[in-house]
Amino acid sequence: MRGQISLDLLFAVAIISITMLSVMNVALSEKTETEVLGTSAQLKAFAIDLRGTVARLYSSPGMTVVKEAPVELGPGDWINVTLTADGYLRVRAQIGGREYVVVEKLQVPPGTTSSVLLTQSAPVFKVSSRRSPDGVEVVVET
Repeated sequence: MRGQISLDLLFAVAIISITMLSVMNVALSEKTETEVLGTSAQLKAFAIDLRGTVARLYSSPGMTVVKEAPVELGPGDWINVTLTADGYLRVRAQIGGREYVVVEKLQVPPGTTSSVLLTQSAPVFKVSSRRSPDGVEVVVET
């Protein structure tokens, strides 16, 4: 009888351990998904803010606005911000080994294509507007 209780107790402990490992696995998986969702939301908000900045600068030639990366960049992380002449804002990023892409249609055409690469050592960039023979140009630059 005593051996039977020990065996039942051993099975109960094993089942509880397996259940706890499963719960921990689900929790870690959910944490990773939350971090990915949080980073994508920050990049999307950054792109929308940048789209509004481009529209404001288009109406005010000669102005410059300084912007900073929306997330803290670690070693090997980067964000590429591109304004295209055909009126799109593209934000490509590699953060924490994952790749993110956000594309926004600009309300006004920037007039030219320009791009800037943000890294851990250079997380700040400028968005400038200037008059050109064809109208107004809005560019991103370091």
